[in-house]
Amino acid sequence: MLKKTTMMLVPAVLVMAAGQALAQSDGMKDQPAMRTDNQSSRPLVFELGSKMDGTKVENASKENLGTVTDLVIDRGSGRVNYLVLKSGAVMGMGGKTVLVPYRSFGWDNAEHKVTLAATKDEIKTWPEFDKKAWENGTRENGLIRTAAPDYYDANNSPWPAEAKSDKAIVTGKVKSFTRRSVDGHEELVMVVTPATGTDREVVLGPSWYTAGNNTVAFYRDTPVDITVFHTTRDGREVEIARSIKSNGKEYNYYDTHGRAMWVGRTGESALASPFVLFSDIKGKTVYCRGEKCGKVKDTVVECSTGRVAFISVDPDKEFLGIGDQNRLVPFTLMSSAMDDKVYIDADKTMITSAPTTPKDLNTLATNSDYKRIYDAYSIQSPMFETWRR
Repeated sequence: MLKKTTMMLVPAVLVMAAGQALAQSDGMKDQPAMRTDNQSSRPLVFELGSKMDGTKVENASKENLGTVTDLVIDRGSGRVNYLVLKSGAVMGMGGKTVLVPYRSFGWDNAEHKVTLAATKDEIKTWPEFDKKAWENGTRENGLIRTAAPDYYDANNSPWPAEAKSDKAIVTGKVKSFTRRSVDGHEELVMVVTPATGTDREVVLGPSWYTAGNNTVAFYRDTPVDITVFHTTRDGREVEIARSIKSNGKEYNYYDTHGRAMWVGRTGESALASPFVLFSDIKGKTVYCRGEKCGKVKDTVVECSTGRVAFISVDPDKEFLGIGDQNRLVPFTLMSSAMDDKVYIDADKTMITSAPTTPKDLNTLATNSDYKRIYDAYSIQSPMFETWRR
């Protein structure tokens, strides 16, 4: 008996079998970035990550294929790239754990169930997801590296693997951050306001690395001195950050030899993987611009696009006398690495004045109420674009 839930994952009509999806998935190429236009082709559906975890899965023959046990999330964009499926378990014992691309699942609105175009025998042939290896720092287990080569392949990347010799300094204060889709990838762009002149856009690199690395925490209004070099895209000159100095610290995006920190040296870079598990985010300590201010209670996923829209934060009980009032924070304001901390580009006042996590998440979609949350943090609200097929 499947548990009832209001979750909708992706459209019920599947265009490929799960086995084909595992073989053909090429990571970020077929997964779009959020956009800020005024059109949305599909109703928004929001669900807690904790409710997605534990959901049972069937195929078209109503065969029980297993249970969702975790979500694999892109650190930068918040995309749910894979669901972790535990199949074949009896009374919680045995079975096999595999990664399945998020876009391979369907949702039956009438029956309120998650569907997958696969059989038990097919699942038995899929590579196993090794949770212990993940916890020990070996992020290449399962299909992660082979199914998402674009995260690692320097030859198929819009960011130079080697920094050019030309150098210039951009000095000013951080005005904002922009996540931008480029050649099927997503990058993080820092907008800097200099003391004189117009705003400058500086590309920091892939969002999974630059926004997912909480050893490098920049906030709006932070003073920065950025060493940049220049490259050309589609006939337009682009400034790329080589290193940033801020508040007496220096952060490098390219090493002393000019090599990009995120390319080809897993174990040497600050992040070994572009992915994080939902279970690794939940419970982390939250720092609001450096000040401890609570714990991550949950995530809120916009299910038709497969993106984490918000994290739900439980503020410290001593924090202005507020307790058990979980507040929503846009995922795009969060940075997370592999320790027990996440950093939020917001102060405590923004957290306490932000809307609380509603009991009925459908209210977020009603009249685009989710936009109020972005307004509370003084950032532009996105429109969620559906999967490209």
